Amino acid sequence: MFLRIDKLQYELPKAQEQNPDAAAAVQELMGGRFGEMSTLMNYMTQSFNFRGKKELRPYYDLISNIAAEELGHIELVSAAINSLLTGPETPARQDPAGQPPTASRQDAGGQPGVHPASPQPAPLRLRSAGGRVGRRPIP
Repeated sequence: MFLRIDKLQYELPKAQEQNPDAAAAVQELMGGRFGEMSTLMNYMTQSFNFRGKKELRPYYDLISNIAAEELGHIELVSAAINSLLTGPETPARQDPAGQPPTASRQDAGGQPGVHPASPQPAPLRLRSAGGRVGRRPIP
């Protein structure tokens, strides 16, 4: 049995801007090989299949409490990912000369284009393949 209180265990700071790359890194804490989800499943399975609960009550309580704590960790990591994906819009980038990256410039070959020190960011496309969220070019 779980008792849920609609409040995070710790108050998380708000993201100052959207950052899908950071969200992808934090998402690894949730679903990676040794992430919160696998840890939760390990402790949950151990607590459900614990034999001799009466004789070994302190150990059963320990395993069960760790499993419940892991649920709280998952909620915190989820809130952090959500904050990084829904924060305020990222301001437009500017190159070192102070011009926006779409300004017409000449590249090394004398052709007009974007200044090489300020590449265009790839269009944002969220994907879930492999449990990752991040930036990748749209085909």
